[in-house]
Amino acid sequence: MDEVLSDVFRQISPTNFSLGSMHWVHVTHINDPHNFYVRLTSLSKFLTDKICTNLAGELKKPERISQGDVVVYVNTNRQCEQYIRGKIIDIVGQEGTCLYDIFAIDHGFIDRKVKFENIWTSGSACLQVPPLSMCCELHHCQPVKDCAWMNKTIEAMKSYVGRERAKIIIKGKNNNKLTVELINTCPDDIATMLAITGFSTFGYDGPVVSRLGQPSPKKMFYPQKNLKVDNKLHVRVQFGKNLQEFFVAETCDFAKYLQHKQEISRNAKLSKALISEELTENMPVLVTLDHVNYERGLIKQVTVPETKALIDLVDVGKTMELSILNLKQISERLLLYPPISMRCSAVENQIWDNHFHKLLHLGNEFYITFKKLSNELEPHVVHISQH
Repeated sequence: MDEVLSDVFRQISPTNFSLGSMHWVHVTHINDPHNFYVRLTSLSKFLTDKICTNLAGELKKPERISQGDVVVYVNTNRQCEQYIRGKIIDIVGQEGTCLYDIFAIDHGFIDRKVKFENIWTSGSACLQVPPLSMCCELHHCQPVKDCAWMNKTIEAMKSYVGRERAKIIIKGKNNNKLTVELINTCPDDIATMLAITGFSTFGYDGPVVSRLGQPSPKKMFYPQKNLKVDNKLHVRVQFGKNLQEFFVAETCDFAKYLQHKQEISRNAKLSKALISEELTENMPVLVTLDHVNYERGLIKQVTVPETKALIDLVDVGKTMELSILNLKQISERLLLYPPISMRCSAVENQIWDNHFHKLLHLGNEFYITFKKLSNELEPHVVHISQH
């Protein structure tokens, strides 16, 4: 077994997840707060470069398929040509043929009614690697009034988790499931976010005191715009010097933003100045350059403690270093709608095309089609067109 594969086995060994240990992960699939799947961020490149690539080289049709078999498959319904490792969990007869329900062991989701023609076995040793996704449940998180998880709770969790990487802290292990505290750039851990916004309870054994007995803190984060691969939007340029990184807003969102601008400035006149303790990363704020007009912002990085920070102007698409004197507290009302500016990069064959580069002038309008959605570090990858 090569050194890389040995390292993977060490990373996913149960002994690596001791109580209290911390790990960086991507949340790959969410069923509910007690059943969601994560994969170590360090294994993402291994999955793409080693497993998916090597599986394709030694494919063959199975003589028979039985429940519990680990196979290689493609789900055409997902519009993805990537090979996936999966475990057969059910075989369904339909119109004289067999369809297969398959659990994607590196991702945590179930693909149902996969056809035989889209299933293979492989002689690659990668098929023998243990699953890279791990089942988790949130620590101290229970359904409201002991009922089943409501759809709105599941959707809220998906919204809070987003697509960014997250940190898990191991609180318990039982029956191949990790009990974890899940933390990302939200103001608090995900279980707390769900509880203080009314989608769950903390689930302590004793009476719930203090944390829920106190007034709920403000909902200090921006919601995310709902985007999907292959969505096509009519956009205008907000900011950008090259096609490797530019900012656009959907034209209909920009029209609403113009209506909101006066409300933002009016709201700012009644808002308190930001105090030094509030100058923290990922804090939504109001921003001014002239102390008259205001924009919504997000503290990206504190550059001088208690004094200066890099601020993302979330509706404009610019980042500026500003003094705390230019910042004010933001009201919950101004956090009800997503930032309109979207950070994008053109597909590779358009980046150096001067025809498309000429479009990058403030206010220019064109269309973008999403080919890959952004994560914490990378922009949306989009195809640009003029109609």
